[in-house]
Amino acid sequence: ANNFGLMGDPPTHPELLDYLATELVRDGWQLKKLHRSILLSSTYRMSVQDNPQAAAQDPDNNLFWRQNIRRLSAEQIRDSVLAVTGQLNQQRHGPSMFVSLSDEVLASQSQPGLGWGNSSPDQQARRSIYIHVKRSLPVPMMSAFDFPETDISCEARFLTTQPGQALTMLNSQWMQQQAADLLERVEREVGHDLERQALRCLELSTSLAPASDDVAELIGLVHRLRSEQQLSDTQARVAMCLVALNINSFFYLD
Repeated sequence: ANNFGLMGDPPTHPELLDYLATELVRDGWQLKKLHRSILLSSTYRMSVQDNPQAAAQDPDNNLFWRQNIRRLSAEQIRDSVLAVTGQLNQQRHGPSMFVSLSDEVLASQSQPGLGWGNSSPDQQARRSIYIHVKRSLPVPMMSAFDFPETDISCEARFLTTQPGQALTMLNSQWMQQQAADLLERVEREVGHDLERQALRCLELSTSLAPASDDVAELIGLVHRLRSEQQLSDTQARVAMCLVALNINSFFYLD
């Protein structure tokens, strides 16, 4: 994106680029106005729904007949988890905060822990844009989801899909705590009925009315964990909440 050399592909819509450039200059180089114009356009707001006829003529979607499937970025995933569990601190401005890091991560520095603070739990629940960035101490969860390298400039985010992401979302101590927080939220909102809890978990994580089969699958998971793995009822329900935070509909926009 920052190198338009001879090896690059030509733009698919040069007239559109000219128009956007002209509008940017006309609006006094205000990028926010340009961003607003793009984000509110009907093209940007299209769904990812397939169209066989259009796909046959333009399989790479160069003509923008649909929106491309997009995974949330590292910051968006963390913020979304906090929002779903009800823990997100929406405080704006102020100094950066320090998330909790394991002793193993802190030990990766030449001087373990040097330069890394200890923010309160309330501060750690702020949006990811406020996480303190230390070049020699990347936050593991952010790195797993393609947070940019701090040693070089980042002209574009390249989103990957790899096993470390699933392991982070299922096994990290932070996600385990978030699952427990989600269970506390649904208990406050719908009580202790398992079916209503499963329904509410899916509503929160997908922002959609869940299908009855999906609700039944979560309920079945709780029963299996209790009978086959001998987990307590609370542990099994926390696992249900963890699964709700790991479904594809939570990570991918359509």
